[in-house]
Amino acid sequence: MKISNHILKCVNNRRFVSRKDKDFYELTFGTKRIWFSEKLNIVPDKNIIYELTIKNGRKIEGNILVLGEDKFGFYVVFRMLSWRLAWIEPSPSEKRIPRGAVIIRQVFSPKAIKGGTELVNQFQGVWPYFYCSSMSIERKDNSIKLLFQEGGLRDMAVKLILLNVQSESYEGEECTCLEYFTGKKINDLDIRKGEDGSFNVLLNNNYIEYIPPEDCDSSNETIIEVEGITSVTQPSEDTAIEHINEGIIRCESIEICCYNLFHIILEEKKIKYIQLFNNDLKDCSEAESLRKKWLEEFAKDVDTSGIYIEAFLWHVFSNERLKALQGEEAKEKFKASSKKNVYMFLNEGYFAYYLENADKLLLEDIRFYKDIYVVDEDFTWTFVSTHEDGWYGPYFYMKEKR
Repeated sequence: MKISNHILKCVNNRRFVSRKDKDFYELTFGTKRIWFSEKLNIVPDKNIIYELTIKNGRKIEGNILVLGEDKFGFYVVFRMLSWRLAWIEPSPSEKRIPRGAVIIRQVFSPKAIKGGTELVNQFQGVWPYFYCSSMSIERKDNSIKLLFQEGGLRDMAVKLILLNVQSESYEGEECTCLEYFTGKKINDLDIRKGEDGSFNVLLNNNYIEYIPPEDCDSSNETIIEVEGITSVTQPSEDTAIEHINEGIIRCESIEICCYNLFHIILEEKKIKYIQLFNNDLKDCSEAESLRKKWLEEFAKDVDTSGIYIEAFLWHVFSNERLKALQGEEAKEKFKASSKKNVYMFLNEGYFAYYLENADKLLLEDIRFYKDIYVVDEDFTWTFVSTHEDGWYGPYFYMKEKR
């Protein structure tokens, strides 16, 4: 359904948000406050995507996060979605949303897909991020089954069943058919609903290659880390080459199902597990209790000032406030340790498990998780796999016997 309206004013939402706001980044990064001439009968939902068609037919996609009214009238807080390649800085004209006539259309909602709501519930209430997941393909009659595993999906496997496939198109240096994506780590997956009610499934392996000049001096490169991803900033004289490999599959309808790979591994090894959280309630109390106990048991008498332990508990090891085994030594010690009954939890969030008879648990079995802590039932030893493994971690620490 299309909604015709009129944009009266649009500004960056940053000026209305305090840094103390728990949703600061969500409400500021690429987010606009737009005033409309007429109220919208829309329920804010970060999983629903709307398309704004503005002057000259330009289309902008995003989520409506907040509805409100102030002295200027009715407004929405609109989070603009990333451009095709998120690390290309958009031009000022691309960032700007002008005043004037606008057509608003909903182009994606999990509720429009069979199994979509259940999938969102498995991912803490948000549509999952398919980045770096591997994909396998099964064709049968006029349907295609796409199975995605690992990467941004972590321990969940997600199967998309595309029914009554109507067309396929592919573009790129290497991408000539769907099978190109088999076994590869995909960059992104998007689903959009067309005006005729059909669905478009968009896959891509797009990336940018930076070519330094022949007389390049690498001394002016800077190593930076943003949200756990380490990268090298490129000198401005580098040539950026955009590589496109993408495909679009058009189908009549989509069905989704998902299952937990970690649970399957545990069941195959006859390791009994107790899930100490509820996906629907998203209660962090059990996980938070384990994190507090971990600090009390391993870092109670340790000077943790200045190491930002509130960000990552394992900073007590990386800053050598506690001497732990690292790298291959840590892995070997974990392999050799008794794991009859253990707890597992992440550095943040509600994920937490209690495992019984877990001696068969291997590092490969927890490969889905970053910043994960494994600790024996009596909290005498702990193993940590970090998002910086190879640089910082993994770590193994055992209390001294008294």
